[in-house]
Amino acid sequence: MHRRWWKRSRGGLTMLRVTLQLLRTACIVWPNSASEVLLAGSFDGWVTQRKMEKSNTGIFSVSLKLYPGKYEIKFIVDGKWMIDPLRPIVRNNGHENNLLTIT
Repeated sequence: MHRRWWKRSRGGLTMLRVTLQLLRTACIVWPNSASEVLLAGSFDGWVTQRKMEKSNTGIFSVSLKLYPGKYEIKFIVDGKWMIDPLRPIVRNNGHENNLLTIT
């Protein structure tokens, strides 16, 4: 019985390892002028607003680990919800969001 549990556990760890290998790093950038930029999106059900870091050149960025797929994102720039017009745009239930595709 103990041996059988080990095999299941080991198989579970293998599956976990394979699942984690599917994660991709996505760097999302807001290149426009701002004091503070946050990012929200469907990647976590729109639950969090992640603070983007401002570089010396004034460009905001954040890196996320995401599984391949399509996500909707939106930027909160100095307290105002905005889309990046240079990114693909989707319209969903009357809202405009940017489309982020992870391959």
